[in-house]
Amino acid sequence: MPHTPTSGAGDVAQTQRRLSVFSAKKRAQELQIEVDRLQHLVDRMGLAGVAALDAESTRLTADVARLQHEKVDLDQPITAARGSLGTLSRRA
Repeated sequence: MPHTPTSGAGDVAQTQRRLSVFSAKKRAQELQIEVDRLQHLVDRMGLAGVAALDAESTRLTADVARLQHEKVDLDQPITAARGSLGTLSRRA
């Protein structure tokens, strides 16, 4: 009994052999129509919105880093003041 591929590379090779120049051109046109349809869907879904969200994320990340730096700067005098307060309360 001869071996016949049921899926995978064998199917692809068989399909490629069946394509003539004319059927390949027709298939290319069908695929271009599908690409155009999918591009329209992507545009409609708003990839510009994704770019805007990415920019906002970058801005917020920078804000977080800046605020963390400010917190460190503000924590230093607070820590010093707490130390002084502890020293004063021990003297009393």
